[in-house]
Amino acid sequence: DQVPGKKDCIVICPMSEEQQEVYQRVVDHPDMMLLRDADEPCTCGTLNSNGSLPRRRECCYSHVTAQQIEMFALPEDQPVRWNQILLPAVTQLLKICNHLDLIRVNRRDSEEKQARDRRFAKVAFGSEEADKIEQSDNIAIMASDQSCGKMKVLR
Repeated sequence: DQVPGKKDCIVICPMSEEQQEVYQRVVDHPDMMLLRDADEPCTCGTLNSNGSLPRRRECCYSHVTAQQIEMFALPEDQPVRWNQILLPAVTQLLKICNHLDLIRVNRRDSEEKQARDRRFAKVAFGSEEADKIEQSDNIAIMASDQSCGKMKVLR
């Protein structure tokens, strides 16, 4: 009558070589450096009322514009706070760790979503070639252990 207790089995799966390359390319990108350096002292030389340098996120880099950001789609007409791209950035890194198809362009998505995904994928894969940045309908390609380290463990 009772449902048995749930048991979780955690298996650590290293990322594939391609996942690692994509992850590193994204982490090293200036958009990510903007987020990573947010707590560093601002380089403009302005001082706080207490005589110290303000953090970048509180000074010249408190807002970002679409012209400053390459990987993420931002409104063209108004700057946004730097932390508004923080969650999307972390989400994209998580997707890379899970499976590279999660950051590839899905041709069945709306044109607007495809444009946003294409923007990120071009940077992440370092290519504009469709076979690199678009999802394949071929199950053998989707299940390839090149796009996902988990696939090696499952074999």
